Amino acid sequence: MTNTQDRRKTPGGAMSNRPLHFIFLCDCSGSMTIDGKIQALNTAIREAIPHMREVAADNPNGQVLIRALKFSTGAQWHISQPVPVDEFEWVDLSASGVTDMGNALKMVAEQMKTPPMPEKALPPVLVLLSDGSATDDFGGGLKALMEEPKSFINFSVTNTGYNNTENNPNTFIKTSSTSIIS
Repeated sequence: MTNTQDRRKTPGGAMSNRPLHFIFLCDCSGSMTIDGKIQALNTAIREAIPHMREVAADNPNGQVLIRALKFSTGAQWHISQPVPVDEFEWVDLSASGVTDMGNALKMVAEQMKTPPMPEKALPPVLVLLSDGSATDDFGGGLKALMEEPKSFINFSVTNTGYNNTENNPNTFIKTSSTSIIS
């Protein structure tokens, strides 16, 4: 019997795997071409995957599934279906256009509903990778995301460069932190 099998053995049988959805929201706007930011985004995700696989192997009662959404002028799923971390391969993104972050948040909010999110899924992890302020209705996208009953466990904002007070990420971080704690 392997270590994984040993850890899954419990009185009454093995515990079922609960899915943990890990969703990257990737800014692919034109500003990401400056100073190699889109290359840094691609490298960071590619280098994170082996570490995610190690953590997943140490937690056999959860099934880590990865998806990615890209946004610039519009938003679309880069990796539309959840892929088990052990099978996941990153496909590099390129950058051009504006920053339709609000649209991306609305698309993720739709995926937080039950269904398509499984009822017994662990709260998802959302990682926003962006360098600038939204050029669309960020507030509407954030509201849609925050209204979903399947709250998220974590929302990370990296490399932000916001200067628009209406779309200030500090408001978002404050709001999401409140949601996570309550």
